[in-house]
Amino acid sequence: MFRNKGGKARVQKLVLIWPSILLLLGLIVYPFASILLQSMFPQLFDTGFSVLSFSSFAKVLKTSYTYKAIVDALLFGGGASVLSAVIGTFLAVLVHRKWVYGQRFINLVVWIIFFTPSYLVAEGWVLMMQQKGILSGLFSLKDGSLDWFFTPAGLIAAMAFRLFPVVYLSVMAGLREEMRFELVRIFKQLDMTVVYVTHDQMEAD
Repeated sequence: MFRNKGGKARVQKLVLIWPSILLLLGLIVYPFASILLQSMFPQLFDTGFSVLSFSSFAKVLKTSYTYKAIVDALLFGGGASVLSAVIGTFLAVLVHRKWVYGQRFINLVVWIIFFTPSYLVAEGWVLMMQQKGILSGLFSLKDGSLDWFFTPAGLIAAMAFRLFPVVYLSVMAGLREEMRFELVRIFKQLDMTVVYVTHDQMEAD
């Protein structure tokens, strides 16, 4: 028998979700904002917030370096986000529909990429793609044949490869949830009683 999520489950989720959001804000947003403000106003922490003014922002925005930094951030961040979304969604659909073999192996690789520290992933890419690196040694490539990797397009691809596990895991969770609700609808139409087994205590409540 399928059980609807009751008030207890909602309370438990709120108790777990909101502290997690606040923790993320404290660990990510505040340090990021501090670094951003300090990079724009180097004397901020010495002279205090009196240095913050419209003229200060205007002075920073007048430099061509600032515009280039903003454009590059949008280019790399946006490109990596779009490409990782395409890769993660496409792979998740393939695995969910069982259109590929080795689903468990794919899931294992995705989790390994997800938990591998970013600096190790970056170091691995450099060791593999640099001149006289791993690929050059294995395939006797000419010097400069892998220079494309260190262009914006190559770096966006590397960033997307690092980020796609987040998209993949999210899409897989959504597809499983959609399938469960679809099964509920079908069984209700057939007027059948079904036992749903789950290891999620909040979902069971």
